[in-house]
Amino acid sequence: MAQSGEPQDKTALRQSLLERRAVLYAGSTAGAAGARSAAELANAELSERAIAFVKSHSAKSVAIYLSFSTEPSTKQIIAELLASGARVLVPAVATDHSLRWFEFDGVSTKMGALGFAEPDAVRLPEASLTEADIIFVPALAVDENGARLGRGGGYYDRALAQLILGEKKHCLKVALVYDEEVLPLLPSETHDIAVDAVITDKRLIEF
Repeated sequence: MAQSGEPQDKTALRQSLLERRAVLYAGSTAGAAGARSAAELANAELSERAIAFVKSHSAKSVAIYLSFSTEPSTKQIIAELLASGARVLVPAVATDHSLRWFEFDGVSTKMGALGFAEPDAVRLPEASLTEADIIFVPALAVDENGARLGRGGGYYDRALAQLILGEKKHCLKVALVYDEEVLPLLPSETHDIAVDAVITDKRLIEF
């Protein structure tokens, strides 16, 4: 749902981007039976770049979302982070529409209020986003200045704003998108928080 008073062009752009993702997930590569789909190939490439980014920054604690629907998949990233011994923090939506963070074990999830998987707050210890060295944020698109377009709920903008207010300067904010979702310019408002980098299936861009 769009935020109140949000520019109409953001809403239309979100719809267009979601439709493009649906096409990517519906298609598959040509070739022999059992060939990986275009989305699977893109997700594998993106995941490799994300893991390499974490290693290059020697990050010990990483915040990341549990992907759903046509979002770039975070499943492989989370699995490799846990296998490497990294601390993985994942979010759940709280009743006040903020994000609560939990230390993830790779398996303990439940269906959240918004209809997708969230960490199981009963089984997992709560954590603080300020403990993360890197935070991977979901996005529908990122522009060449680092502006990020989310789904419109404002959850991550509020969470990132709290980090900034708390002077958590060393936490790198990194968006995960498909390469065609890096656009020249996105509509932006004063409450929108830019990212420090974007990782796609084809490249890493740092701002």
